[in-house]
Amino acid sequence: MNQQRRFSTNTLFCLLGSLLLMSVAATTADAAESQIIAPGAKLEKLAGDFEFTEGPASDAEGNVFFTDQPNDRILKWSIDGKLTTFLQPCGRSNGLCFDAKGDLWACADEKNEMWIIKPDKSHTVLFHDYEGKLLNGPNDVWLRTNGGMYFNVSSG
Repeated sequence: MNQQRRFSTNTLFCLLGSLLLMSVAATTADAAESQIIAPGAKLEKLAGDFEFTEGPASDAEGNVFFTDQPNDRILKWSIDGKLTTFLQPCGRSNGLCFDAKGDLWACADEKNEMWIIKPDKSHTVLFHDYEGKLLNGPNDVWLRTNGGMYFNVSSG
């Protein structure tokens, strides 16, 4: 029995990113044989000219935001297929996540800060330390529905 699987844009980007990290040498044929890619689908390069991409997050409309960290920019892949720079500079943001109000949370590790970015591109630094100790490379933020949050910091 052939089962059809559907993933949100954000989940698909994360899954594809994980697949690429696990097996850089994988061929298109290998990907097509996996259970993630639909039979007959072809992998297609949509854009390039990035140094190091991070933190895909989709807004309520389905637009996908991601960072090109070394180039200090957040990009937006719109639902109509256009790629634009959403914010530059962006504090060398990496991990991104949208909250229920539509604000974009960003781990801005240039100065080890956590930002909230409004749709008008203005931002507020939420915090940069804990009990007087500076954060060390905040990354990969995820917000809980009860108001809590998770994020990583480097151990070094």
